[in-house]
Amino acid sequence: MGYLRPTDGRTLCSRDCHRGRTPPSQEAGTDIWADFGTPLRAAEAGRVFEVGGSIFAATGYFVTIDLDDGRRIRYLHLWERYVARGDRVARGTIFAQSGGSGYGSMTAAGGPGTVGRHVHVTLWPTHAYDFGTNARTLDFEAYADPIGSTASSGTTSEEEELMGVLDDIRDMFDATNQAIEQRTQAQHDVTRAFLLDQTQRQHDVTRGYLADLTQAQHDVTRGYLVDTITAAVAKTSPGVDPGVVRDAVESAVRDIEVEANVDIDAIAKRVNDEADKRARQRLNQPAAS
Repeated sequence: MGYLRPTDGRTLCSRDCHRGRTPPSQEAGTDIWADFGTPLRAAEAGRVFEVGGSIFAATGYFVTIDLDDGRRIRYLHLWERYVARGDRVARGTIFAQSGGSGYGSMTAAGGPGTVGRHVHVTLWPTHAYDFGTNARTLDFEAYADPIGSTASSGTTSEEEELMGVLDDIRDMFDATNQAIEQRTQAQHDVTRAFLLDQTQRQHDVTRGYLADLTQAQHDVTRGYLVDTITAAVAKTSPGVDPGVVRDAVESAVRDIEVEANVDIDAIAKRVNDEADKRARQRLNQPAAS
């Protein structure tokens, strides 16, 4: 019985394929098709030696397992990892899920030799790393069970290809929806700004209209007060010049708010003072100190 394949995906690039690249791979292994989020199973029982990497490194996230039979196996381009250094795993244990990290993506940023979404499997003959153009890695395919023997979804190569196409279409729809949302937001912002500007203009016009109307009402009220008080004083003081009375009344109400109470005594005093002033001017006599 051979090693379990991490998934039933077809082989995209063998160890010889890696060695034949320009430049040759420094970690010749086997690329097996795996969509994002595919559960990955351990090839055989062993102990986790290393969990590391990053999304930007060529390897992406990886997990290394030292198998009980003395060999070492490493899985590259992962995403979620469910094990830690020192953990024991059994044959078929789901230890991670694929994620296209590093050069495992089908995007243009996937790096040289990228063949699509996949998990890279490297097998060494001992519990030791060996990297480089002439690294003594083993051909995983020669030690693995045939495709279809892994207890997984059992999808065919054609179905996997279709799933890849559907994923690409889904990504396109997501990008389109995002663009639509951005354009819609921009239109909302423009509309909101226009409405706010129009509302402010309406407020300004209304405020100016009300201010003009209030001023006109004040002017009419003041005029009414002047006419009314002048007529009242003229009746009580028939000997006083009406022009003198009006001038005194206008002077009294010029600087007061129409809502304020009118001081009749102050107005009467102004009338008398103005009448006395004009009388003395006619007689050319100085005013009393």
